[in-house]
Amino acid sequence: MSSPCTLTGGSFQDSEGNVLALGYLTFRLSQDASVNGGSNICSGVEIRIALDSSGNVVGGSSIWGNDVLSPINTFYRVTGYTAAGQPAWGPNNQTIQGTSFNLGLWVPNQVISWVPTGSVVLPQATVGVLGTTGIEGQVAYATNGRKVGEGSGSGTGVPVYFSNGAWRVYSTDAAVQS
Repeated sequence: MSSPCTLTGGSFQDSEGNVLALGYLTFRLSQDASVNGGSNICSGVEIRIALDSSGNVVGGSSIWGNDVLSPINTFYRVTGYTAAGQPAWGPNNQTIQGTSFNLGLWVPNQVISWVPTGSVVLPQATVGVLGTTGIEGQVAYATNGRKVGEGSGSGTGVPVYFSNGAWRVYSTDAAVQS
């Protein structure tokens, strides 16, 4: 079962270089998520993390790391505030990873890890249906297109692209055949 990530460091300052002494950070999750162990995390809840007199996270502070949340690609919207409650840093989109994370390593608005969510499904058609019309650079999957070494009429399918008036096979750049 997963556990929250311990936060450390930060050295947060405002735009004039003043330390955010005794200020705080607010974290708001980008979307509802669940922890690998099954708990649900609400995105609408703002989490407040206190800063010490040096602008660092107060010891013992923790938050769920984005690497243990589903769906993938969640992030936190983080804003830093002065002790008087004035916004001084952010808001920035940030991610947390691992069991312990030093906020001093953050680059504002740099998301550490981003994974494509799903695969691309190409439009499918037989070679005869694809014909000789298309848009330059368009891609598709010729369901009966021949791979290198496959005989006439026994194509098992290949991805193709449209170029110079023909649907072409990536491996040879030749016009696709069935």
